[in-house]
Amino acid sequence: MIEILKKSDFKTMPWKNGGGITTEIFRLPSTTGNHFLFRLSQAVVSSDGPFSIFPNIDRILVVIEGSGFHLTGQDRNVLINKKLLPVFFKGEEAISCALLDGPCTDFNIMTDRNFANSTISILLPSADMDMNFIAECDLQFIYDTAKETLTKLEKNDQCCVGIKKDSPLIVIETKFL
Repeated sequence: MIEILKKSDFKTMPWKNGGGITTEIFRLPSTTGNHFLFRLSQAVVSSDGPFSIFPNIDRILVVIEGSGFHLTGQDRNVLINKKLLPVFFKGEEAISCALLDGPCTDFNIMTDRNFANSTISILLPSADMDMNFIAECDLQFIYDTAKETLTKLEKNDQCCVGIKKDSPLIVIETKFL
């Protein structure tokens, strides 16, 4: 079933570690002790500091506004100085963030690795157009960064999304294990 969520449907909450605020765009809750099986969120990173720890969660992070940041950890040293460049890491990694030049907004995909696998594609249209989508996976999400809307499709759902030139779409495909 196709579902369209707007900014007014999203939920704002503090980060798990209390270091900032996140806007939860979509959440698939867990029936066990884990807080969620799958979550999409957007956060404003306004100061240097650690990321929250999420055991057993695979994370994908994309900077959508701002100059980016430098992520460091035990086995990680990544400079993210380009928008729309996905970075993958495990939620249990102790990662610290240092802003490059002021606050940034990032988009997060968090998937319980015992539940599903998620992939990301970034589409940047060169003209206003309508784009057709068919969900060939269990769940497909299309996040319009300009309109701040999320279209959720289940397997075999089809929809058409009107997009504007240079307004990135973040497409997430999730396959259940």
